[in-house]
Amino acid sequence: LFCFETLIRWNHPNSGSISPGQFFPQANQHGIMPQLDKWVITHAIKSFKNLEKESQPDFCFSINLSEQLLKETETPEFIISQLQEYGISSNNIEFEISEHILLNRLYEQRWQPFDELGLRLVVDQCTIDGIRSGMFNRLPVYALKINLSELQSMGNDDLPFIENKTILDCIYSIDQEKTRLTIQGIENAEQYAQM
Repeated sequence: LFCFETLIRWNHPNSGSISPGQFFPQANQHGIMPQLDKWVITHAIKSFKNLEKESQPDFCFSINLSEQLLKETETPEFIISQLQEYGISSNNIEFEISEHILLNRLYEQRWQPFDELGLRLVVDQCTIDGIRSGMFNRLPVYALKINLSELQSMGNDDLPFIENKTILDCIYSIDQEKTRLTIQGIENAEQYAQM
C-alpha cells in the first residue's frame, strides 16, 4: 500500500451512514460544495499528519476536488496554507478531478497554479477517448486513473480488451516519464494477471 483515497460519508444521527451520491447533489444545489471540499481537505491533511508517523516517507493520499472548488482562484493557496499549517509535504498528496471537468477548457487554465505550487493533479474516471484526444500530454497531469470496466467495454469474445490495439496504442501514447497510469477496479487475481 503506497497511497489511499480520502472518501467522505455523512454519519446522520437518524439515517446512519449516507454516501456522497446522496448528499452531494444538495450541496451543489445550495452552493456549499466549496466549503465542504475545504472541510474535507483540512480534515484529511490533519488525519494524515497522525498517520505519517507510522507510514513510509513516500506514502500519499488523494482528495477529490469538485468543479466548484476548482473555479475558485484561491484554492491552490488554501491547500498550500493547510499543508504548511500541519507540516505535510505536497509530495504526500494528490488532488483528483474527473475527466469530464477537463472537457471545459476553462479548467485547463486553473491547473497551472497547482503545478507551479508543486501540487499533484490526477485525472479520475479517465476514458480511452480522453487519452486518445492527447489532452493529457499538454497538461501538467501527475497521473491518470482509468476504470477496468472502461477497458473491458472495448473488448469482446473475439478480441479481449487486453489484445485490443486501440487500447494499447492509447496507453502507450501517454508520456509515462511524467504521467502515472492507474487501473482501478481490479478485484481478483485473474484481472491482476491480465494487467
